[in-house]
Formats: sequence, structure tokens, C-alpha cells
Amino acid sequence: MPSAVFKNIIHRLPAILWLLTIVACPYSLFAQDAGNADDDDELSLSFDANVATPRVPQKQKSRVREQVADLEASLKEHGYAVVTLRDGEVLRVTIPCDRLFAPNSSELKADVAPVLTPLKKYSRPDSPYKMVVAVHADDTGDTVYCDRLTADRASAIDGFFYVLAGGEETGIIPYGLGQDDFIGSNHSIEARARNRRVEIYLVPRTSLFQKQKK
Repeated sequence: MPSAVFKNIIHRLPAILWLLTIVACPYSLFAQDAGNADDDDELSLSFDANVATPRVPQKQKSRVREQVADLEASLKEHGYAVVTLRDGEVLRVTIPCDRLFAPNSSELKADVAPVLTPLKKYSRPDSPYKMVVAVHADDTGDTVYCDRLTADRASAIDGFFYVLAGGEETGIIPYGLGQDDFIGSNHSIEARARNRRVEIYLVPRTSLFQKQKK
């Protein structure tokens, strides 16, 4: 089966079954989008490489940063915690894992739709922004367990958007990063909660550069 069409389908199944029980709207109400020819290449890259590429051409940097700044303001209006990276060219949205998942669970909570749905259009394969989803853990549990838990959570988020699009393939690139990148100590309940997080990176694709050209 083509990997670009069926990526992570097994991991998606729990999220798909869960969503089918709470999403009342028929699939015909959701957008259906074409695939992206670059999906296979993006899926083969490491997390760091996906956030670092593609590079914005020098002549387009100023205009891309302006567009990213507008997007940042829009996402903040939706209540997201957003920061810019790569000198204003990339956005990172951070959502606490506790807002999306129960402890030690890879099943999305029943009330996550208002949190994730505003990001729907960036999950599309033809979005001018590449959506990279990275899920992090704290230091409780062993490495293998945390790697599996965060990978399953990343796939559950991918599955949410897969169902939201009526069963059409997403353009999401999911990573479970386990305990690889703490943002502080794990010496308190609050600190561990900060480390348990979902980071959604919106990286301009080349299609955005082409739209900027005159």
C-alpha cells in the first residue's frame, strides 16, 4: 500500500473509532483535499530536518515573515500559546498534553474538538504550511514506554484531523519524541506538566513562496 496514503493507519484506528462515536456531522460536510507530492520526502526526514526545511529564499523572507506574523496574531486570538522560530519564519503552537489526553492514555479526550479544530486547514495536504506535530513526555516511566506513548498520541492527533477531513489523507508529519527535549526540570508536578506537551509547528512550504512571487 502506498505509504503516503496509508501512513500510520494502524495507529490511527483508536482515534478514528473514538471520533466516530462523538462526531455527529456527516463526512460530506468536511473538506476533501488532494495529496501533496512531497509527502514521501517529508515523512522520511527527521523532526529537526522537517522544522528546518524548506528554506525561505532570501528575496521572499520579508513577505513570508509578514504573513507568518499575521498567522501568529490570528492563532493568538484563538487562545493558542504561539512563538516564532527561524527568525520569524516558523510558528510553534504549544498545547499541554493534559488538555488533550488523560494520564498514561493515547486516547483523545471527548472535549478536544474546540482545541484542535481551528488548526484544521493547516492539516490539509495542500496547505501552504507544513504541520509538524511533536509530542513530548516528562521523565516518569522508562524510555521505551514514553517513546511509544508519545508516538501513539501524535498518531491520535493525526487521526483526529483524518476523520475531520472525512477520511481524506492529512499532510501532518507526526513525531513522538518521548523524553528527548525537556523545557525545564522535572522536580515538581507543575514542571512535569510543562514537559508533557504537544508542539505543532507550522512551516512554510514552497507553495507559499511561489504565491509570494510576482
